[in-house]
Amino acid sequence: MKKKKINPLGYLSLLGVLGFSGFITGLPALYMFFGYFGYAYYFRIIPDELFREHLLKAAAISFILTLLAITLLIILASVTENMEFASTGLFVSFILANISFAVIHTFYEIREGRGLGDNR
Repeated sequence: MKKKKINPLGYLSLLGVLGFSGFITGLPALYMFFGYFGYAYYFRIIPDELFREHLLKAAAISFILTLLAITLLIILASVTENMEFASTGLFVSFILANISFAVIHTFYEIREGRGLGDNR
């Protein structure tokens, strides 16, 4: 019997449970964790080489965007000497990392689904 391979990306959907802590603590910012439930879709996807390559590309681009955002944040926070600005900036960079990864990975998957191939 062939053992079915589970896509580990689907386990990110477990972070969606943290969204319920927004009801307990009264912090509406925690509701954004509900967006992670969308990763449950990847439990149905069997990961192949192209899928892993798309993950690596999306993660690398997202990482670079996040590094640029944090660098800009550090420069602006040191110039303004405003710690509230720094904490808000870290929050925004966290959101940027997650959204950019999801959008870029979805873009690559849609391109593959349409048969446009992988232009290197």
